[in-house]
Amino acid sequence: MSRPDTVTITSNHWYLPDVSKAFDLWLEGDASPQERQAVIEKTIADRANWKPSQEGMALFEALKVFIGHRVRIEFWDSEMVMFPEEAPFPIVADCHGLVLLDVDGFTQAFIQISNPVELQTPEGYSSASFLMQSPDGQYLLAPLNGLYQIAVSSDDDNSRSELEGS
Repeated sequence: MSRPDTVTITSNHWYLPDVSKAFDLWLEGDASPQERQAVIEKTIADRANWKPSQEGMALFEALKVFIGHRVRIEFWDSEMVMFPEEAPFPIVADCHGLVLLDVDGFTQAFIQISNPVELQTPEGYSSASFLMQSPDGQYLLAPLNGLYQIAVSSDDDNSRSELEGS
């Protein structure tokens, strides 16, 4: 099998609209009460109508090339727009598969991983909050709705610290 390429997510089709994050990328000034209400109403409607798209399913299928590899996963945080150095720490883990699960009534996609280690950076923060335990307890799950980049781990991924809870 050939080595898979790096995949960087530039438009995340697995992102589930969330009112608590609706203003994360509001960069200029405060929203007026009317603007706030319009954004909240649109987010609620978008969430109610959300379902996996063809692009999302295509990404899910494309990521299967990473199964059986040790991968480097980077998660997205809206802070990265202005402060990329404050990104969540990348993790390196063994990729075992991908799975679709129902989460609060919505189909969500996850990468099944084990043996995660964090690659700490000076100004970032732990990626542990992005991970959840699989229902069967066998793997940790990395959500596609928070994925920024995945690649086969390189030999340079050697400044590791064990990820808590793994």
